[in-house]
Amino acid sequence: MFHGIGFTVQPPVKPVFQGVTRYISPDQQFVQLFEDANKVYSKFPGFSKLLRARFSHVAGRSSWQDAHAWLMGFRSKFLFLPVFPLSVASHDEQVRDAARAMSMKCEGAFRREISSLRLAGLSPEKRYKRALDILAVIVDEHQVSNPIKVENPSEKQIIGALMRLQTEKWWRRQLRKLHAQYLENACRHLGMVCKRRSGYCSEHTLRRRLSQKKQNRQLLESMFAENDQGQVYTLAELSDLGVSNPVNRRHDMMNRISGFEKLAEQDQDIKWQPVFCTLTCPSRFHSHGRNGFQNKKWSGETPKDAQAHLCKVWSLTRSMWDRLDINTFGFRVAEPHHDGCPHWHLLLWVPAGQVKQAMDVFHSYALQMDGNEAGAIERRFTWEEIDEEKGSPTGYVAKYVSKNIDGLDANGDAWDKKSVVNAAKTEAWASTWDIRQFQQIGGASVTVYRELRRLDVPEYNELVEQIRKAADEGDWAEYTRLMGGPTVQRDAQPLRALHVIKEKINEYGEEIRQMWGLFAVFASVEIKTRLREWGIYSSRGIPEYAAPAALGGAGETGPPLDLCQ
Repeated sequence: MFHGIGFTVQPPVKPVFQGVTRYISPDQQFVQLFEDANKVYSKFPGFSKLLRARFSHVAGRSSWQDAHAWLMGFRSKFLFLPVFPLSVASHDEQVRDAARAMSMKCEGAFRREISSLRLAGLSPEKRYKRALDILAVIVDEHQVSNPIKVENPSEKQIIGALMRLQTEKWWRRQLRKLHAQYLENACRHLGMVCKRRSGYCSEHTLRRRLSQKKQNRQLLESMFAENDQGQVYTLAELSDLGVSNPVNRRHDMMNRISGFEKLAEQDQDIKWQPVFCTLTCPSRFHSHGRNGFQNKKWSGETPKDAQAHLCKVWSLTRSMWDRLDINTFGFRVAEPHHDGCPHWHLLLWVPAGQVKQAMDVFHSYALQMDGNEAGAIERRFTWEEIDEEKGSPTGYVAKYVSKNIDGLDANGDAWDKKSVVNAAKTEAWASTWDIRQFQQIGGASVTVYRELRRLDVPEYNELVEQIRKAADEGDWAEYTRLMGGPTVQRDAQPLRALHVIKEKINEYGEEIRQMWGLFAVFASVEIKTRLREWGIYSSRGIPEYAAPAALGGAGETGPPLDLCQ
């Protein structure tokens, strides 16, 4: 007899491990099985209770051998990161060590490869092609983000990407992100992310994110920014002034939504109909039901996979609308279901005569994947026209915006007793899975709007002054109208952001683009909005200012990793 995890069981009759040359008694095999299991439980105490329960469940339905095989398979697939000597239980110092080791490994591998290519007498073009191949292998094998974001990268972009892979800081960021996603994915597979246990994200991920934000805040409070006028602030003080402050972010979002509403009401040429849409994923992306039981149709997709699916549906819909000459504007909010699977809410203004056609197109693309499954036609995509006599579109979405930022209403009060906690969970969910919570659809440039609000003196041109004044007063409707309207193309707007290139290059040998001001397209005039030079340091002293070069100027020459010579 063996006393295992809280109950007494009979040892199995058949051997547990096949291919063992020396004789091991059934009792010894059974003891070894539970020793293996207990090692897993002790290494992952946060998952111990659920792992034990699942182990017992599999053993009860099949055999102890199958339960052991399940546990070891789950351990290798979900509790350990690929390639790296890291598990979901690793602490940050171990992540740092792994990042340092990977940067050194890549540096040695690249130097050896480059030396062999030079000895082989390959042309620079073939060397760059070989570098891209190596880069793709590393990115795919280690499941990290590709530092090259364009289809046909230049030589400098390739060199910059290779330099990133040789930098501990780059690997540290990638591994922290990967570690957080593996932790949350393991929680989802064990049923720890659902309404029954912890909705939106797991308690592990929430604690990790809150700890990370606390450390970030402490870092901002320890860093100082000083401008060329001798004014000194902590980075925390400056951060609180922008949209990184949840209160400011909520006010900014609601101001732009109400501005769109006002603009649609004032439009004399087009009758705009506000429409509220909800887009959800097929059942294969949903991990668990509200009762805590795993969805049998779930095929293991992560929230990141689900978000990619929703983005694809939206991209196809927008392309078809463009072909049908259907113009829309509004906002999109991405939020999680109780099991962490994202869904979208969209507030759109559509020409009244094209609403039915636009929604039919959206519905058809939403049903392209698994459109025949039960409930898909009724629930995959829903929409309704907003009756403005019963309530404004802005009020219609106010709660959706609020509960994805800080859970507070316009008066600073919580919507309900759980709204603040749920907002923190939603933010942790979005941060973990790299999901953009809010997106403006159409409208004028937000960057230009914010840059104009930096100016407090009248501008040289009447149109520019009107736009500046509207932005300064926070009148999003008037600002958008003066910039060309809610559906104007970005390149047709009278003002656009203007960047300059710093004289210094970054640590990857790349030029640094810095916001400088605005460019009035119709007059070919530059408007400087960044009137102060700032330096950042962690202890009091005189910071160094990096002077920007002219737009299009060259930085320091000589790539840090020379593939050509």
